[in-house]
Amino acid sequence: LDVTNEAQVKSVVAQAMNVLRHVDVISNNVGQAAFRELEGMPLDCVRALMDTNFWVAVIVSFEAVRFFREKKPKGCGRMLIRLLSLAATTVIPLVGCYNTT
Repeated sequence: LDVTNEAQVKSVVAQAMNVLRHVDVISNNVGQAAFRELEGMPLDCVRALMDTNFWVAVIVSFEAVRFFREKKPKGCGRMLIRLLSLAATTVIPLVGCYNTT
């Protein structure tokens, strides 16, 4: 599975939902890091970080919410868990691009 490929992610989520039929919790934890001074980070690496750390989470979240709304039995709640990094609130040298995601 290429998690940065929207079609593949949607396909895998759909397959899982068809097999499982009932899902209460989806945990979304995908990420990568790159250690380098901000001004020395190649733009393609920054884009790869954003694709993996931000956009994959968005795509999975959209698919999870869509499934929850379509399949939710009356009176049952569902939960989407997004695992985040403490790097978002802490200054760590050499991970400026990662902190942005």
